[in-house]
Amino acid sequence: MSRKWSLPVIALIASLLPSINFAANPLSPGAPVNVTATTAAAGAVVTPPVVSGNATGFMTTFTIFNTVGFSPSFFAFSGFSSNDGASWTTPPINTLTTTDVFPTWVSGNATGFVASWVDTDPSGPPSSNAPNTSLYQSGTWSSPDQIDNAEPATIYSVVAGTTVGFVVTWRGSNALWSSFAPSGTSWTDHMIHGICAMTSQVFVSGVSSNFMAILEESGVGHPFFSDDGAGAIWTPMSLLFPSVPAASDFWISGTTDGFMVTWRDTSEDAFSSFTTDNGNTWSTASPIATGLAANTDVAVSGSDVGFVATWIDSMGGAHASFSSDQGTTWSPAVTIDNNAFSSGTSAFAWFVGVSVVGSEVMFTWTGTDANVYSSFCTIGGAPSVLQPPQNLSGNQKKNKFGTFFERFNLLQWNPSPSTGVAGYYVYRNGVKIATLNATTFQYEDHNQKKGAVTSYAITAFDASGDESAPVDITIN
Repeated sequence: MSRKWSLPVIALIASLLPSINFAANPLSPGAPVNVTATTAAAGAVVTPPVVSGNATGFMTTFTIFNTVGFSPSFFAFSGFSSNDGASWTTPPINTLTTTDVFPTWVSGNATGFVASWVDTDPSGPPSSNAPNTSLYQSGTWSSPDQIDNAEPATIYSVVAGTTVGFVVTWRGSNALWSSFAPSGTSWTDHMIHGICAMTSQVFVSGVSSNFMAILEESGVGHPFFSDDGAGAIWTPMSLLFPSVPAASDFWISGTTDGFMVTWRDTSEDAFSSFTTDNGNTWSTASPIATGLAANTDVAVSGSDVGFVATWIDSMGGAHASFSSDQGTTWSPAVTIDNNAFSSGTSAFAWFVGVSVVGSEVMFTWTGTDANVYSSFCTIGGAPSVLQPPQNLSGNQKKNKFGTFFERFNLLQWNPSPSTGVAGYYVYRNGVKIATLNATTFQYEDHNQKKGAVTSYAITAFDASGDESAPVDITIN
C-alpha cells in the first residue's frame, strides 16, 4: 500500500525528529542474523569474524577450516551487507594453502575493502607464512596479492584503512613489519621495529595520514606511531602500563580525537586507555567489564560519536559497552548473544567483532554451530533510522516542441548519507507518484500548469521496506 504524506504530517515529522528520546542504554543490539548459513560445511570451524564498514555497507571476513575428509582444507571467506545486516552475500576470497588457522582481517575506506590473511609462501618452504591481501570492489575480490617474502609472519596480519590508503601489520620472526598500499594493491614494506622477543599480535588503526600500531609484551603495551601517510617511519611511543598486567592482545581504534586501546588483564577484567597525543601520554586505565572468559580479547571500534567495546564472559555470552567520553566511563553492559559460545570460548572463538560507522554498529561472532552471526544497532538505543536525501531543490522548466511547449517541474537532490539505501520515493501533494533506484537523484514531473502550487516530498527506502522521513519543497 502506498504511503501518503499530507503536508501537516510532513511538518509534524520534521518537528519531532530532533527530539527523539533514546533509551537510557545507548546500545540495543538486534536479533542475531546467520551470515554464513550453509557456507561452513559440516565438520568445519571458522575463526572469529572481523568486521569493518564504509559508506556502502559492512564487510565481515573469516577463515573456514574444513575438517571433512582426509585432507583438511582452508578458505578465506567474507560476508557483505548493504542493508544493516538484514541480509548478507558471502563471496569467497581465496582458497588457502596454509597449515595454520589464522583469522582473515578486513578494513574498508572509500576505495573498497581490503582483506588480509597469512598463507603459505608459494615461493618459499612450506612452513613459511606470508601475508596476503585481496581488494573488494564492485562485488568481487581481486586475485591474492602477496605482501612479503623476506620476513614470514609468525602470527596473523591486521589491516587498517584510512583516507590515504591501507596499512597491514604483522610480527615476523625477527622484527615487526608494516606494508602500505594507497589503493589496496601494490604494497611497499617497512620495518616498524627490530624486535624479535615479542610473542603477541601487533594491531593497527589509522586516522587520515596517521597510523598507530600496538602489541602486548609481558603485560605491557608497546605502541608505535607513524604520521608520514605511508607507514614508512614508525616511532616508539610511551609504554602503556596497566595497573594489573594485560593477559590479551591490545586492540586499538582511532578517531579524530585520538586512539583508544582495550585489553583483558590477568584478573579477567576488561580495561581501556586513551591517548590524545599519539601515544606520548595515556589516560588512567578505565574499567569496562569483569568476569571475562580466559584467553579472549576485548575488541574496540569507534567513530566521532564514541567507542564500542565487545567481550566474551566466562559463561559464553557476547556483550558490549559504549563510551562517549574517550573511555573515562563505559555504559552498563548489553548482551549481544547470551549463548554465543558453549563454555566461555574455544580455540576458534576468542573475540566478538565490532565496527562503528558514525552512529551505526555491527557485531559479528562465531556460533557453536560453526556459522558466523551478526547483530546491528544504532548508538542511542533506537532502531536504525534511514536518513532522508539531502539538499532537495526544484524549479519549473519548459520543453519546446516547435510552436508548442510543455511545462515540467524538475526535482534534484543529493543521496541519503545512510548505508543500505535501495531507492527513493517521490510524492506529489501527499501521493506517491514515482519509485526510483538508489543511483537516481532527480525527477521530472511533466504537464504542469504555470503558476500552479505543487508540493513535493522525497524519501529514501531500504530493502527491508523501511522509509526515511521526507524532505519537501513547494514549486509554483
